[in-house]
Amino acid sequence: MTEHKEMPKETGLVENFRLLREGYQYIMNRSDKYGTPVFETNLLGETGICLIGKEAAEIFYDNDRFKRENAAPKLAQKTLFGEGGVQGLDGEHHLNRKSMFMSLMSKESLNEVQAIFAEKWERYSKSWEAEEEIVLYHEVKKMLTETAFEWTGVPLQNDELKEWTDDLSDMFEGAASIGWKHWQARRSRSKAEEWLEALVEKVRAKEIYPNEQRALYQFSFHKDLNGELLDPSIVAVELLNLLRPIVAISVYVDFTALAVYQYPEEAAKVKNGGKEEQQRFIQEVRRFIRFSLLRLLE
Repeated sequence: MTEHKEMPKETGLVENFRLLREGYQYIMNRSDKYGTPVFETNLLGETGICLIGKEAAEIFYDNDRFKRENAAPKLAQKTLFGEGGVQGLDGEHHLNRKSMFMSLMSKESLNEVQAIFAEKWERYSKSWEAEEEIVLYHEVKKMLTETAFEWTGVPLQNDELKEWTDDLSDMFEGAASIGWKHWQARRSRSKAEEWLEALVEKVRAKEIYPNEQRALYQFSFHKDLNGELLDPSIVAVELLNLLRPIVAISVYVDFTALAVYQYPEEAAKVKNGGKEEQQRFIQEVRRFIRFSLLRLLE
């Protein structure tokens, strides 16, 4: 007879603080503690199941076990992801919408967005030489906003740069906030969606003519499984699913700059090494810096 063991459970609000303190080691530590690859915990008032191991990771790619629909919290849908976007679709509808994004992921297209950002970095960095002090995070958000708009084909006037940078930043900076920051994020998203919806209507009415290789054109004329054009409100959400994440990279640019400053020996290895060393450094920034900053806030 197969022996069934009860799943270990970690309970109490103290788990939230342990996660902040231990970072990515949180699950590993509990797994070692209980001698099991699976346990139950409580984070932010919600019950969660933590798994570890290759087989456990593969479970999350099984579409018969997991659904995207309604998986994201409403707070995130209203601010970060938007409603009706690719993140909440399943089955053939998801594959159809995903194909719209993947058409932009060619080597040539990705090289192009890198080149656009490199040009912005060069231009901005030269202007910094005349300044006594800059806030890198704010500067990078602006250059990434310019990059995102140019790459997607969404028009951006010089006098609109600050407003768009602020609005896109609100969506990820206040995504999980409660109170004023949350409502500010919702307001910024609603305003951006309305503007993009109107832009899509102009593209379809041939009042403006974006580059046909750009996301603005491609998304405006993408068809669903029924052969129908997507609703302009959905196109707006999906365009923001390109614009917002590109601007959000500013967080990791800032983290990388901090890591270079705090760990000059490691930074020197990157400077003198190849792509493999660069990739190692970047992954360590993603893994370590965020939790190290959160620990400072305890």
